[in-house]
Amino acid sequence: MRLHRALSAEPKSPRRSRLEIMHSILSLCQQGKAGKTHIMYHSDLSWRQLQKYLETLTAMGLLEVNPHSYAGLYAVTEKGKRFLEEFQNLKKLLEE
Repeated sequence: MRLHRALSAEPKSPRRSRLEIMHSILSLCQQGKAGKTHIMYHSDLSWRQLQKYLETLTAMGLLEVNPHSYAGLYAVTEKGKRFLEEFQNLKKLLEE
């Protein structure tokens, strides 16, 4: 039940789960043009929190700095795309 609450579209508490925050960051980066400041504001994170999440997502192979960008924009990897798909599948399953 706790996992369901953490992944539900309308969480019972105002706090988001780590998975929801990771999903938010990856979704934004998948749309294109995602620099650190843009991610920070759209994900509603502090700079310190953002740094930790970007480090974690990059270390997990879900996110990478776009090699074709001079501005250090982030891009979702294939593994990150699979994470997004599986997250949506899990959310649907728990809403049944």
